[in-house]
Amino acid sequence: MESTTTGTRTGGPAGTPSAVRAAAASLAAAALAGMWTVPPAAAGTGDTAETERAITDFAADVTVAEDGAVRVREELTYRLGEGAGGPVERWVPHSGAIDGQERSFGLTDLVVADAAGVGPVETESGDGADVARIGSDRDIELTGEKTFVFTYTYETLLTEGPEGRPRLFQDIVGSGWEIPVESARARVHTPGTVDSADCYAGEPSSTASCRRADSQGGDASFASGRIDPGQAFSIDLGLGAGAVDVPAPAPAPQEAGGGGSGDSEAGSDALRERVMLIVLIVGPAVFALLAVSSYRTRGSGGGRGVGGVGGGAAGGGAGGGGAGGGGGGGGGAGGGGGGGGGG
Repeated sequence: MESTTTGTRTGGPAGTPSAVRAAAASLAAAALAGMWTVPPAAAGTGDTAETERAITDFAADVTVAEDGAVRVREELTYRLGEGAGGPVERWVPHSGAIDGQERSFGLTDLVVADAAGVGPVETESGDGADVARIGSDRDIELTGEKTFVFTYTYETLLTEGPEGRPRLFQDIVGSGWEIPVESARARVHTPGTVDSADCYAGEPSSTASCRRADSQGGDASFASGRIDPGQAFSIDLGLGAGAVDVPAPAPAPQEAGGGGSGDSEAGSDALRERVMLIVLIVGPAVFALLAVSSYRTRGSGGGRGVGGVGGGAAGGGAGGGGAGGGGGGGGGAGGGGGGGGGG
């Protein structure tokens, strides 16, 4: 099954053009890609590039309304391969992190506008994302090449950029796809002017530009080449001041099993009770162990005292062992440095 995510990236502070991709925090994950587990991709029967399941063309049309709502229409052309390969799924996140703060994107009205004659069609909402599903397992209609159309709206995706101007940062193709996207493009329409237009393609932390980014008046267009699974294609627009309203940030909905402040306090009380229980159970055992250890130490100390110099040597050996333990700790710090390098 194919899945995709869309949303903002994790990263550092906003501001300079060279850091714009890192400026919005995230789509997952678990920032946008990590916000949920994407279902496994269904493979076709072919082994060559011509028969692998892929999106041959991903075309997004994005309209920013005066009230700040962002309306998206996606036209996705699938090469489905030969033989039934399971349903097509489009995962659209309804919450994530922007500028380090978890918030709702205000996702509404996810619709399969054109299923290319394939059924059944289902939509459902889950933790972190809404899902549109076309077809079923071993569906004989899901072969060859088909174009599907999805529409949805983000009510609170728009944010306030530098100097209070509206800003749109969006993953057109999110990093949650498990099949390649061979070509992607996006057009954005706004009621005012586009002051800046940037786009990025590649790994989620990359600042490499996409293939094309143009703007004229209130419109902008972007294009990218192949996007492999785990990569993404993002757009970042600065809009003219006063052109659109910037919605107030909305808090992210709590995941299943979450609770309000009352639940949090109850959870804290339960945790304190468990800690006290552990102390009551483990405390006497630890005390007994320390008592035995102390007794054995006194016995061996007496032995060392008999030898005089020999006892001193034994004590030195014990000290050396302690230094060796410290050396081991140094190795652990080195491992941390290696881990930092890997990070």
